[in-house]
Amino acid sequence: NYYGIDALDALIITHHDMDHMGGLQVLMDRGVHRVFSPGVLMVPNHTDVRQPMQIGAAETRLVMIPPSMLMPVGSSNNQSLFISIYLSKFRALITGDMDVLTEVMLINHHFVNRAHVLKLGHHGSQSSTSTELLLQVQPQFCWNSSGRFNRYGHPHSVVLDRLNNHQIPWLSTHRDGAIFFDVSADQVTIMSLKNNTGFSLSI
Repeated sequence: NYYGIDALDALIITHHDMDHMGGLQVLMDRGVHRVFSPGVLMVPNHTDVRQPMQIGAAETRLVMIPPSMLMPVGSSNNQSLFISIYLSKFRALITGDMDVLTEVMLINHHFVNRAHVLKLGHHGSQSSTSTELLLQVQPQFCWNSSGRFNRYGHPHSVVLDRLNNHQIPWLSTHRDGAIFFDVSADQVTIMSLKNNTGFSLSI
């Protein structure tokens, strides 16, 4: 509402756990032109992503990779889409809730490349965002989505230690509130809307 957005061109659901799609109907009621997720979903204009899929083209595109095309997945977390976002020279990666073994599998199949920013996997759980992933992606910044005072203690101290050991700055919604990315031709400004903490990355 604040930014005057009254409909979405596309909505991507990494996987079907309720903490990732519990508000779906509210968004659909507002207006969503296309919905993408790994699996069947009974909403209009839905695409079940079973093979690599791309939205957009050239320098402005989003690529979705379903891990299930490479191996049987035993949990809904490991069905999470691996998402690469390209905006001119800027690149961001999102891994949903997939665990370390799935991260390494994607690395071994050459789907994971360097990116400017990386979203912590599984809300900062210690079972995700492996050292292997950090070494492959070499992010300049990481961000996390987890609730304030969440019962799991996310983001986990083990993951934050990994980030600190690699000297990667980070923000998390549990502490910093909403996190805003402003991407221009040669710079990314990342800002906490709660406490005005910010970072700038050259791209």
